[in-house]
Amino acid sequence: MRSSTDVMLRERRGLATGKLDPQASPAALFGAELRSMREDKQLTLAELGRLVHVGPDMLRKIEKAHRRAQTDLVDKLDAVLDANGKLKRLAADIVADTRGQWAPPELNLPAEAAVPVLRGVVDAARNGDHAMNAGAEIGLIVAHAEAAERVIRQVDRSLRPDLSRTIGEAYQLAGWMSFDQGMPARAETLFERARKWAERTSDIQLVAYILGPNLSFVATYTGQSALGVERAYGALGWARRSENHRLTAFTLTIAARAHARLRETRLCLDLLDQASDELQQHASTEDDKSWLAVFDQAALDGHRGSCLLDLGLPDRAVAPLQDQSSAGDSRFVRNRVIWQLDRADAHLRMGKIDEACHDLDVAMAMPSGSVTPRVLRRFRAVDIQLREYAMTDRVGEARERLRGLIAANA
Repeated sequence: MRSSTDVMLRERRGLATGKLDPQASPAALFGAELRSMREDKQLTLAELGRLVHVGPDMLRKIEKAHRRAQTDLVDKLDAVLDANGKLKRLAADIVADTRGQWAPPELNLPAEAAVPVLRGVVDAARNGDHAMNAGAEIGLIVAHAEAAERVIRQVDRSLRPDLSRTIGEAYQLAGWMSFDQGMPARAETLFERARKWAERTSDIQLVAYILGPNLSFVATYTGQSALGVERAYGALGWARRSENHRLTAFTLTIAARAHARLRETRLCLDLLDQASDELQQHASTEDDKSWLAVFDQAALDGHRGSCLLDLGLPDRAVAPLQDQSSAGDSRFVRNRVIWQLDRADAHLRMGKIDEACHDLDVAMAMPSGSVTPRVLRRFRAVDIQLREYAMTDRVGEARERLRGLIAANA
């Protein structure tokens, strides 16, 4: 680890100003990388600002993801910090979420086949999404949902409620996948479409799922934790009305995640205990939807570990994260990778470098192919953390493999 003298020097120069979570959004990752590169060059905000001809306040806002750097400034920062195009690539991820409209392909769907075809598309894409290999299918899902909308009045009246619910599920899944691909603004738009269709058929379980584990989670992890709390509690009313204990437990857990980000320890832990009680009451006879399969006791353990990490309690986070790793369903690759990286994060915060490198090795071995942008941000976040530690052989080997994974998925 860096010496106390080095840390004191950095603090005197105004470089230790609080950490930004690189996984929160593309802009947050850009800001964290910018700050890390600036500190590696031993530059203050004012010093870097003079080199690129902007004020230190502007750079501070960019590092905290409160402002987005324009293209000409990104080019200057990349050159001055010898980033070799890295900052330009990260900035492109930010532009991808703010570039406005997108046009999925237009499809024609026969009315008599609308229900089974759309159901097949959604189920196949959901299974692929869990394994992080369905990102390219977002446009196809939306295209099928829009095609189903156009023919719904031609569908047999008895089948229309089922088709309406499936359209809602399609937009929900496309929204979630958009968030995972680093496009939260598009995700919000698709979630609102999903909610409209869920409410149209009075599917209160789907409404709760969209408001809680989707909209609330997206708000929390794009830096709007208070909005995440508000949405989660709104979802909780719908979940309780559904009388589905598993869904209620899931919604309580997502509310806990938002309180954890706000560092509201008592509220967070109370909600996690309530979620555990709800999950214990769950019976196999309850009307579970396919999208609820992702939440079970192992998932609750993973969320508990993440909450404890956000609350600044890494020593308490390790055990539930290990429980998740031991019992987690192998189908849910993305979640298992994220929680394995959280375990690495916890060990790093505790100064247990060898254990963290082992966790990182396990996480890197889990995906069978590429990783999604949101998960890639988690790998990059660990890379940023590892830079703070002495370059031992173990750290060097782990970082070399990590850089290879990041380069392969950039």
